[in-house]
Amino acid sequence: MAEVAAWHDALRRDIREEEAHLPKKHMIFQVPVTTPRWGSNLDPLVDEKDVDAINFHDYHQLFYRQMSFHPLGRWVEQDVKLRGINHLWTSCYGAGKPLVFDEDNAASGYQNETAWTVHRKRAWTTLFSGGHYDMIDFSIQARGQEAGTPESRAKLRSWMKHLSVFIHSLDFVHMAPFRDFCSQVPEATIAVALGKLGKDYAIYVADAREIDERGYGEPCSGNLVFSLPAGNYEARLYGPVAGQYTGKVVKLKGGDASMTLEPFVHDIVVHITAV
Repeated sequence: MAEVAAWHDALRRDIREEEAHLPKKHMIFQVPVTTPRWGSNLDPLVDEKDVDAINFHDYHQLFYRQMSFHPLGRWVEQDVKLRGINHLWTSCYGAGKPLVFDEDNAASGYQNETAWTVHRKRAWTTLFSGGHYDMIDFSIQARGQEAGTPESRAKLRSWMKHLSVFIHSLDFVHMAPFRDFCSQVPEATIAVALGKLGKDYAIYVADAREIDERGYGEPCSGNLVFSLPAGNYEARLYGPVAGQYTGKVVKLKGGDASMTLEPFVHDIVVHITAV
């Protein structure tokens, strides 16, 4: 591991030296050294000032500041692992460097709606936890299928487009993840919150069960309970599949607040804005 890390560091220094003479500079991303036995430690890359951002590209054990994180899934096994994703990225948010979930392929090989739903949920969870996300779409093939299949374009690619449009509708540069923002969530779900204190909050509520767990994919519903700073707010629901807001605007006041979420399948977004 030490030899591989030294090679990475030497390569990074060569890139820096070459770029010093160029008119345009680039961010330098580095991948933590990983072994199946020992996993990865993010500390060296977080502490290295010459590393601008970190690509996380494996499914082994990860360590950061003496914290141990569960693996984020097996390669192409349709593992959901939303709680693990949220725990990792919210814990590393204070590092002050972009942490990228690079080439996630937890379910890519299946090329069906179940697998694409896994990636949709992992993508929304990563972004709302303060991270960056990209995945491998195995529907892209050589010999004229560079754009994927009609089904993957209608579903997976459309869903990712909805996520992009939604996140760019927010002032996400000035927002941060709020771990445990909700004190109560519907049964079997996780609520992942990204917000700008007293101004704007986006809460991604998703069925956190694995695909082989009882009840996976069945409608979820219940109360969402949270606390807001003093003021008046409006809440709207956004559907990640349809890519649009639905239902009526809900009026909320600062302090302890709650919303009743009617039955939804897999995921829904609650967008709260100050008025």
